[in-house]
Amino acid sequence: MKIRNLPKNYLAYDQKFGAFFYHADNSEGEKYLLYTISGVPKEAFSKFPNPRNTKIFGPTFSGTHTVRYGDVTRQPHFGKNAPYHGMPEGHLPVKSYLAVPVISPNTKAVIGGLFFGHPEPDIFTEASEKMVEGIAAQGAIAMENARLFEEKNRTEQKLRESEMKFRDMADTVPVMIWVTDQEGQCTNLNKQWYDYTGQTEATALGQKWANALHPDDVEKTMHTFLEASKSQKAFSLSFRLKNKTGNFRWTLVTGFPKFDGAGNFEGIIGAVVDIHERKMAEEALDEQKQQYESIFNIVRSGLPEKLILMSITILSALLVPYWILRNKH
Repeated sequence: MKIRNLPKNYLAYDQKFGAFFYHADNSEGEKYLLYTISGVPKEAFSKFPNPRNTKIFGPTFSGTHTVRYGDVTRQPHFGKNAPYHGMPEGHLPVKSYLAVPVISPNTKAVIGGLFFGHPEPDIFTEASEKMVEGIAAQGAIAMENARLFEEKNRTEQKLRESEMKFRDMADTVPVMIWVTDQEGQCTNLNKQWYDYTGQTEATALGQKWANALHPDDVEKTMHTFLEASKSQKAFSLSFRLKNKTGNFRWTLVTGFPKFDGAGNFEGIIGAVVDIHERKMAEEALDEQKQQYESIFNIVRSGLPEKLILMSITILSALLVPYWILRNKH
């Protein structure tokens, strides 16, 4: 689109030069760096120090308001900042002066400032001022979007690096590690899980890991997992898990909720441990306990002493060889 018949001085069309300085934090909070300049070579400013937060530049770099002078050299606070008194030697001649702060629309922080100058007085008008303020606002939005985009990329990169470190760490521990999201969907399983079950990411992530459970344990296990995600509480549960040889073995799973720095629930992280031998031993102890209880019930039943002793002898003769044989296997 071509703009025609713009009135003289509507924008800063008669500006001799314009520049954008951006804010960079330092220990004194007064560092403003030249990003770009038009109208003169950038080298024209190379021998001068960066602008300071003086009375001339202060309103712009603090973001308080736009400054427009018909003749900056006639201002009472001009040239009153040591070591300079008046226009520095070799500086571009400036009388007409227009400066607009560039402020982030989100954080309200001052990004920098747009500066226009001309060697003749009274060049910039109110229309010029309004137009440059509009440009500054649009520029601030563009720069803020760019900053957010870069911040998003940095955050995603840090997240990827964090996930890689977690995977590397999880793959070195001797237990099966798993991670779910807020909805209870499994998003990560470590190498030990895949080595144990023979599953792959394609056949395990989401809720497909439950295909490795014993059919009788699926309903209870899935209910416990989903309730833990809903209540955001820790849990512990045992279930039978099929290993890569096709045998079901008892395992113990524990899970703990995880939260981000702001306290938002991110999911659950936990571990699975093979407890098959322990479980078998517990069941054997329970069986033994039941058998001895049956003997004591006989004692309490009031049978004659000889019959009680005979029963104990018979049961002992049957149990001892059984336990010797069982313990060998």
